[in-house]
Amino acid sequence: LIFLLVGITTVVIDLFVYVFLATGINLNYDFAKGVGFVIGTIFSFFANGKLTFARKSLNYLILFKFLCLYSFSLFLNITINQLIIKSLLETSNYFWYAFIIATSVSALLNFIGMKFYVFSDKKI
Repeated sequence: LIFLLVGITTVVIDLFVYVFLATGINLNYDFAKGVGFVIGTIFSFFANGKLTFARKSLNYLILFKFLCLYSFSLFLNITINQLIIKSLLETSNYFWYAFIIATSVSALLNFIGMKFYVFSDKKI
């Protein structure tokens, strides 16, 4: 439940920044998507580390693993977003479809990665 609440908040932050940059000041969709994702990522690291996975401390190894996961997730998120925008350009809601699908895929990947790799006490 906590992961879901943190995730929703992260997505709202990502979406707000994305929409503001892409439609408010007309920046490139890929750049806007990346910036929104990065700002959401910063929030996610601290909120998930402290609240979702109840880590008393967040060290450099955890940060490194988190950044590796989110770097891959960012690449995947932007790629999916871009592919959907290009393939649905003539659809009236392409912008929203792309955001929702790209965000859903990266959120699933992030949860699995954080649970079993980033915030896990098991050695991998």
